[in-house]
Formats: sequence, structure tokens, C-alpha cells
Amino acid sequence: MKRFICAALVLITLCTAFAAQAAFDPSASIGTKFVVLMDADSGAVLWSQRGDERAYPASTTKILTCILALENGNLDETITVGREVERGFSSKSSLMGLSPGETLTLRDLIYGIMLVSGNDAAAAIAVHIGGSTEGFADLMNAKAADLGMENSHFVNPHGVQKEDHYTTALDMAKLMSYTVKNKDFRAIIAKRTYEIPPTNRNRRGYQLENTNKLVHTKPEADSSMEYRYALGGKTGDTDAAGRCLVAAAEKDGTTLVSVQLNDPDANRRFSLAAELFNWGFANFASIDAIELDLADTVEVPVKNCSFDDETGGLLTLKVDLSNKRISQLADEIERIKQNPSAITTSIITEGELTAPIAKGDLLAKVSYLFEGATLFTADAYAIRDVEKMGGGVLKTHAPAPTIEEAIPRKSKGPWLFYGLVAAAVLLLAGLAVFLKNRRGSRRKRVRRTHFYSGRR
Repeated sequence: MKRFICAALVLITLCTAFAAQAAFDPSASIGTKFVVLMDADSGAVLWSQRGDERAYPASTTKILTCILALENGNLDETITVGREVERGFSSKSSLMGLSPGETLTLRDLIYGIMLVSGNDAAAAIAVHIGGSTEGFADLMNAKAADLGMENSHFVNPHGVQKEDHYTTALDMAKLMSYTVKNKDFRAIIAKRTYEIPPTNRNRRGYQLENTNKLVHTKPEADSSMEYRYALGGKTGDTDAAGRCLVAAAEKDGTTLVSVQLNDPDANRRFSLAAELFNWGFANFASIDAIELDLADTVEVPVKNCSFDDETGGLLTLKVDLSNKRISQLADEIERIKQNPSAITTSIITEGELTAPIAKGDLLAKVSYLFEGATLFTADAYAIRDVEKMGGGVLKTHAPAPTIEEAIPRKSKGPWLFYGLVAAAVLLLAGLAVFLKNRRGSRRKRVRRTHFYSGRR
């Protein structure tokens, strides 16, 4: 009987595990309108539903606000907030509860935006970092462009609904893949609760609880939605944007990012994220690029190089394949491993390359493609100096010749030229004298002929 019970328990466990992995059906449309599942290390899109279509990000905007604050501020610096914390927010806005003149640290404000989605805290950060909401929006759009978020535009730091404040699920996946590599960001999004001591405007201080149920479910909740591999993320909710969630999870060294925008169900986004992660971890594999023994050099032409350049202006670039991974379906990874010769390269430069060039200069990016699809893109660097036409400070040639070697070259060239010119002049002069004498002799013969003819 005990053996039967044990066997039944094992069977139930296996069935439960299988059901968890099979719950997500990649062939079917799901309730959330815009979805992307991405491998954070390679940037490979593992699954997408309308991922490149425009959507409103709501408070997931604060991921960008957070990383800008981390990269441009000091977590322990003290900030006195102004009137920006009470302007432009409706009764539906999520607020931390700040008051003008209140003093907190940048760390406190960041936890205020990432745990309880405080729009007032986001406004305070924007003014502190960017000087104004508009100035901070410029920083946001510049950062988005740097990250390749080609279809995004931001006008505020919190995601309060604006028609010209938009993104895509794919762009948000790129953003999260970047930010999750920041150790401070990872520590913040994983925090279940955070306590801020009393301030000059709040005697009780602040007790903050994370709204992301993947990492924190309130004790009074009926059931837990916490996901064991979750790193954290950011929620967002507005009438126009729907229920949103950008999250990351890590298992066995693989980090996945899921983005869900415009879900009609506030809780569905958390369970769907878990299903996406389970499916991704179960069905995808990764391989380091260096394991495929790919070509790690490419050649590019260089304009305006010296006439005596050793290769006539053809420069070899070294491609940095370190830390490059390919993530695909397990079957696809196996197919790539069996046929690495089918991988081709595409070189991307900012216009034509022109000398002078120094060894180690980053000159291009090289994309590696399999059957036309990009696997990854890597940086490529010059392996030598290239001197410009007419000389320059960059030298790659052999040492200058010795005096004994140089003198014959210096004397032979010009004196030979002058000698040839002199010989030509003498030859022309002799020819002129010859022709003159010949004409004189002819005239004398003519006169003699006439004289004798006259006498007869």
C-alpha cells in the first residue's frame, strides 16, 4: 500500500510539472494583446505576439526612470522635493504620498517608484536628474535610442497617459534586458518590502510593499502568485494601457524577460508570466558563439590611406566574440551546431572608413546570420594602425633606410633626369645646325645654276 501511495505521489508530481510547462501554448493567441519573451543575454526573441506594434507602457515607464537615476545619481544623496510632487496627477494616480519640501534620499525615491509605483516620486527624480520633466524626457529618449528602442517615445517619467508617450513590447524587452544586468536594479526589483524612516514632513515614515506578485504576495491574499525563479519587474495600470507587466526570471544561468502590455485581467499577467518563463526554460537552449569556431576577423576597405600602406588600404578587424550567446529552440540550436558553415556575416559601419586609424579603434559591428536571421551582433576593432595619405602620426612601416642605402636612391633619380634633358637639348641643337647647313648648300647650288644658264 505504501509503495502504491508513493508511486501515485510521484505520478501526480510529474503530471503537475508537465502541466506547468505545457500550460502555455505558443501556437495559440493569448488574452494579453502585446507579448514578448526574450533571452536577456543574447537579445533573441523566443516568442512574440504583436511585439512590434505601438502600445502604452503605463507605469512600466518607471523602469527607464529607475535606470537613469541609478546611472546619473548617487543613491545616498539627499533630495528636497518641490511642487512637482503634487502637479498633474488625477485621483486615480498611484502616489507615494510625498509633500513639497520633504527631504529623502534618491534611494528612497527609487524604491518609491519601483515598489509602490509612486508618480510623485518619479516626478521628483525627473526634476533632480533632468532639471525638469521635459529635460528628463530628453534623457529618456536619448537612452531609449542608445538601447535600440526604435519605436518608443517618452514625455514623462511615470507613464501617466499621454498620446505621444508610447512604446512596444519588443522595445520594453530590450530595456529590461539591459537594466536587469545592473546589480542595484536587480536588488531593487527583488525587494518585497522597504521601510523609509520618518522624514521632516512625515512622522510615521513609509512602509512600501512591492506590487509585483511574482516576488511578493500580501499575506492576506487567498493564493500566492510568487514565482520561484523571478528576479522582479514592474507593473503598470491605466485605462488606456490596460494591465501591464515587465518581468525577469533566471534559472540555471539563463535570464529571460517577459513583457505583457494591455492585458484585461489584473492577475492573469502574473500567471501568464510564469507560464512564459516555464515554457522558455523548458524549450530553449543556448550556446556560446566561441563554441561554433566562427570566423573572428573581417576585412574592410579604408579610404585616404598612405600610398605605401602594406595592404593597399584593406584593413583586418578583430571581432569580439566573448560573452556572445545564441539562444533558440533546442532543435534549432542543434541544427546550427551541425551546420556552422552556413553562418554568414554582415558588416555595419557608420559611413566609409577613412585614415588615419589607430590600432584598437572600434570601427564596426558584425552581425552573424543563419539562414538570413540574425543570431547576434558583435563589435569589431582595428588590429593595426593605418597612416593617412601624405603621412601622419601613425606609423606601421619598416625603419627608415641607412645613409648608404638612401644616397644611391637620392642621386640616381634626379641626375638621370637632368642628363636625359641635356642629351635631348644637344640632340635638338645638332639637328638644327644640320638642317641650317643643308638649306645653305642648296641655295648656293641654285645660284650657280642660274649664273651659267645666263651666260649661255
